[in-house]
Amino acid sequence: TLTNEPEMFFAYNNGLTVTAEELEIKDNRILKAKNLQIVNGGQTTASIFMSKFNNKQKIDLKNVSLQVKLSVIDSEKVDMIVPQISKSSNTQNKVSAADFFSNHPFHKTIEDFSRRILAPASEDQLSETYWFYERARGQYVNKQAKMTQSERKKFKAINPRRQMFTKTDLAKFENCFNNMPQAVCKGAQWNFGKFAEEITGKDDSSKGLWEKNEMAYNELWFKNLVAKAIMFNFLKDNMMKQVWYAGYRANIIAYALSKFSYEIRKAGKFIDFSAIWKTQSVSPAMGSELLELSESINYLITATDENVTQFCKKDDCWKLIKESKYELPSNLNRDLLDGETAFEQKIDAKKKQKVLSGINIQIAVIDKPQEYWTALYNFCSK
Repeated sequence: TLTNEPEMFFAYNNGLTVTAEELEIKDNRILKAKNLQIVNGGQTTASIFMSKFNNKQKIDLKNVSLQVKLSVIDSEKVDMIVPQISKSSNTQNKVSAADFFSNHPFHKTIEDFSRRILAPASEDQLSETYWFYERARGQYVNKQAKMTQSERKKFKAINPRRQMFTKTDLAKFENCFNNMPQAVCKGAQWNFGKFAEEITGKDDSSKGLWEKNEMAYNELWFKNLVAKAIMFNFLKDNMMKQVWYAGYRANIIAYALSKFSYEIRKAGKFIDFSAIWKTQSVSPAMGSELLELSESINYLITATDENVTQFCKKDDCWKLIKESKYELPSNLNRDLLDGETAFEQKIDAKKKQKVLSGINIQIAVIDKPQEYWTALYNFCSK
């Protein structure tokens, strides 16, 4: 339509569904919008934008008009209403569960940590780096869109591509260590939906983990998450090099990490994630043990008469792995913590998070312009 009948674009296209928190309007023109989001019309927007670069057809946009439904949402209700608008207006397209959960405070908190906390330099790095959390799809690429070549090189040096992880990756890391390998094996979106339920609650009548204990999601939690990602990536990078490997990598990783963490907890111990964070790697002893455990899990899941991929999605598979014989080797003691030390770490992290939350509230107050507080003062005076 843009090429052949640009004047009919308005008639043929569904238009955009857009939300904002505030609008500044003068002479019937929108001058400024706060937190503008296109919640339906991504393909339309991309098509119009990319037409500028179509040199062969030389598309002229002068005669193109587009209808827009713009809803102004109260800032306190944005996180609740915008996902509902998105869900309702996208019923004709497949939009993933991950897209509807990206504005939850949980994700904003993890995003803040990922932009602020520098990870120690590993053996193959010269400087500290970030683990870039992509709260919304395309953030990593979009950050680089307007950068020069030298700026992009600098950005990638401190935000390595291999250290970028998405919401579905996060759910995968967490549920592997939450002893839910069967959920992980059901696919990224299904597993993410399960994880979202845990964080927010299944429905309005049930409280999620975030509401029950928001302070638990602190800097220590983020560093532990990165440590889990390092363990996950270690198996991902090394499993295919093993002589016994013949496929089902994703399933074996999910069950190996679940079994490993399950047996450690059963022994009254905890994985020393802080040590993994500090070195940005797993120790030789832990790496060797994880690969040995993966080998035994490979034999267990492939011994079934069922389709292996389907079998790994069932509770029966986790029951089989969970009940299989396993002994923690003594050379792993350096990689583990006792219950008291792990508990002290969590309590200390919660205390620090309370202080940080207080500081963030003060920052939010100072960031508001003078006009905001003057308007509030005048409102209260009335």
